[in-house]
Amino acid sequence: DSLYGRKNSSDPDSLYGRKNSSDPDSLYGRKNSSDPHSPDGDRPGIMKKRGSVDPNSTSGRPGSDLNGEVPEGKVVMTLVKAKDLIKSDLIGKSDPYAVLTYGLQQHKTPVVKNTQDPTWNHEAPFLIPDGDDQTVNIEVFDSDKIGKDKSLGNLNLDLADVVAMDGEEGRWYPLEGVKSGHILLMSDFVDQFGNDSRGQPSSLANKDGSLDPSRNNRKDSSDPLNKYGLPDCSQGMPVGKARFNIIRAKDLIKTDLVGKSDPYA
Repeated sequence: DSLYGRKNSSDPDSLYGRKNSSDPDSLYGRKNSSDPHSPDGDRPGIMKKRGSVDPNSTSGRPGSDLNGEVPEGKVVMTLVKAKDLIKSDLIGKSDPYAVLTYGLQQHKTPVVKNTQDPTWNHEAPFLIPDGDDQTVNIEVFDSDKIGKDKSLGNLNLDLADVVAMDGEEGRWYPLEGVKSGHILLMSDFVDQFGNDSRGQPSSLANKDGSLDPSRNNRKDSSDPLNKYGLPDCSQGMPVGKARFNIIRAKDLIKTDLVGKSDPYA
């Protein structure tokens, strides 16, 4: 499957090879990070970061090449679990699920029955960019058999903050619009060249099989003056995937004595 083919998927079976975990204290051995803000850049193919809604924003953190910018690629958000959700029913507990939305892309977790502390371990891949949208919305609902599902709180995250969480420990966020409730989030990122937010080979590129850093044996570019604005390949061809579209042909030779050809390529 194309890495950048745009298909919505709820991906409950962990497309990217990551293991599920309910460990909120030491998820996947990831490291935390500090938060010095860096100025926006102006490089081609980069989405500039708007004002963050996350007071603990790490989009300019040390070790990251983001500097408040969002490169093109794919971010995989993992909604691990929630805790202390409000009760929307007078009797019994809730049946929570969550909807994650970025631009026109949307993913929904499975419903977990009869709990205020659901565990989803749900991965939601989003392709970046999606128009001008720079916010990821997450809303938790109580699934009801009768009537409209009730909201148990929501969260809006700046896209740059989501990408900057790449490779960190899971982080708890308070839900907005409700008296209680938190969700535990993680994210991983791979850019169009197979690298993470630090410019290192991304674990996503290896695990989903779509990019293979070991296959970097191509020759130097035949465009030494870089007339076409291509990436600098002086240190070797960057790892990635190229997709060619063959649109049409014209003036093909006739191979049949009678009638026209039935061409394919």
